[in-house]
Amino acid sequence: MRTRLDFARSSVVALCAGSLLALGCTSEPAVETDSAGSGDAGGGSELTTITCLTPDHITECLRSTDQHFPSRLVSAPEYTSELRRAASPLEIEYTFDGASHTLDDFPERTRTTGLIVLRGSEILHEAYFRGADENSRFLSMSVAKSFTSTLLGIARAEGLIESFDDPVTKYLPDLVGTGYDGVAIVDLLQMSSGIGFTEVYADENSDIARLGAACFGGPERLDELARSYPSKREPGIKFEYASLDTAILGRLLRTVTGQNMAAYTERALWNPMGAEADASWIVDLPLEIYEAQLEAGAGTDQLVAPPVECALGGFNATLRDYARFGLLMANDGFVEGERVLPEGWVEEATVPSQDHVQPGNLMAGYKLGYQYQWWTFPDADHSFVAEGIHGQLIMVNPELDLVVVKTSDWEEAWDGVMEAETWALFDALAASVAPSDG
Repeated sequence: MRTRLDFARSSVVALCAGSLLALGCTSEPAVETDSAGSGDAGGGSELTTITCLTPDHITECLRSTDQHFPSRLVSAPEYTSELRRAASPLEIEYTFDGASHTLDDFPERTRTTGLIVLRGSEILHEAYFRGADENSRFLSMSVAKSFTSTLLGIARAEGLIESFDDPVTKYLPDLVGTGYDGVAIVDLLQMSSGIGFTEVYADENSDIARLGAACFGGPERLDELARSYPSKREPGIKFEYASLDTAILGRLLRTVTGQNMAAYTERALWNPMGAEADASWIVDLPLEIYEAQLEAGAGTDQLVAPPVECALGGFNATLRDYARFGLLMANDGFVEGERVLPEGWVEEATVPSQDHVQPGNLMAGYKLGYQYQWWTFPDADHSFVAEGIHGQLIMVNPELDLVVVKTSDWEEAWDGVMEAETWALFDALAASVAPSDG
């Protein structure tokens, strides 16, 4: 049987939102908010875009981003879906690089800050490390992309989008004449827009550095930046990971729903999912700046645009609520017998539908596939994963009703060795809960 480890990368590739990593390259600190207001999570002053991902601060930053940067709150509902604890602790060994290791070895070996394992609604294992705890809201990095696509699936089911085959300019007409003219929504979902955008995290001149800076305080704004790139190839024929595509999807979602992403997340996903804690979305401008202009009576032509969420990598949530999202996907969109996601959505979003996003076709030597902002494995059990840089992962195996969430503080954007060891643990967990042939 082929395992997750067979599909692991051996080098950093452009997979996930480079938000804060890119910000380490900018010379302008974000404008920060120092108090909660108008439904917004509060900000602080200790961490800046310069210091956040440095070795001395990355651990704290990734578990408290929304305390230091402008963000908009996603409130938890009164109802919480049940996650019950297993009667006995999980004991498991996994093999990596020719040696056997225990579950207790794994966190230190892979710079894990949080690890939770669900089999259905049963918590088989939950643990926190490196100063994190059950109340920590971990920054998603590009795991946020999977949330963004899910919200778009709900919006389409509500009749707000007619078809993902529609050109995005049908809903965002100001993109006519830009690099996104002629690009279908499905092309954005499959990272196949053909936009001339570079995503190389080690290069401070890469476009992802500019986009990441816009996410976390400037000087450019997200919506303005997204309109500035040209097309470099015909859309819909080649996979090329571009976080800018997700920025456009976030704008599409805000436009068709008439709500900011935080409000729509709360109504359409967080409440019906039964989240137990508040979440948040990082925004590109402190709300206080916008409100101050309104209070001062600034004219429409003088107003800056309102804050918008960083759809490509700015979600923050607790470990258990990330696991609830994974379980929602594992259960075909149901929570405790109630349908939350549209019928057929999970399969549509996680089974590659075109040749160029099939497993093995994304890039040379790479065996995973892609669909609607989810990475897919070429295995019989239809496993899929949401990934974010610095080691943020939600792995879902619907056949086994297995969800594993790992948050991390990898010092590099992507650590191929730690990733491979993570897949080795996932394989061992899957084997431990799989029904025996006998």
